[in-house]
Amino acid sequence: MKKIKFLLMVAMALFFLGCVNTEEKINNKAISEIDRGNYIKASYLLTDAIKINPNYLDGMVNYRNVYPRALDQAKRRVEEYKKVNDYKLEAYAYEDLLKLKLNYYYADDIVHQKLGMSLDLPTIEEIYQLKYEIGTVYYKAGNELENRSLNRLEKRDKYFLYERGVELSPKYKDIVSRREKASNSQFSEIQELVLRIVL
Repeated sequence: MKKIKFLLMVAMALFFLGCVNTEEKINNKAISEIDRGNYIKASYLLTDAIKINPNYLDGMVNYRNVYPRALDQAKRRVEEYKKVNDYKLEAYAYEDLLKLKLNYYYADDIVHQKLGMSLDLPTIEEIYQLKYEIGTVYYKAGNELENRSLNRLEKRDKYFLYERGVELSPKYKDIVSRREKASNSQFSEIQELVLRIVL
């Protein structure tokens, strides 16, 4: 009986020790991403570490230093894809920018109190404007696939581009019909394939 209690206490101690070090492990992964120059991924990791423990000082300091770099890196990617008119990759780069801003916007109040002096909190208007821009880019990416002969994967991709555009910015009146058209063409191809297999 004493052995079982002892083993149970050791197991609980190891469990709590593992929980305490979780944010430190995530912080170390973030530092290795910083060394590689991947500030966006490092910012995501540090956000996770701060969610686990909002009072984690090392994660907070690293986040304060990495967040502006991550925003700059995401903005540079958006500009690079704008130059080459690759709307799909531009939309994905915008998604990184949106996620960075949303992570900080929806962070715990303790985080805002500690970092509010050094980092600007994005306003809700900024976030809505960014969503509007991303929706426009997704719409353009879907339009690139219009009037082309598409395989099944491209049809599915076109549908999801329009779908994400509607989620972010339902300003285009014809985007719903385009999304439905993309969906119907994808499903009609699947129906033809099933009929061929059955017959």
